[in-house]
Amino acid sequence: MTGPAGQIAFPIVRALAADNEVWGIARFSGGGSRERVE
Repeated sequence: MTGPAGQIAFPIVRALAADNEVWGIARFSGGGSRERVE
């Protein structure tokens, strides 16, 4: 998933992660966004 910390992608990534291995690529320019995704 491209941009897993974004407003649109984050809920999708979270839902997919419940039953799948999800990989994402991102810049993580916003403070705390990396921790939120991990």
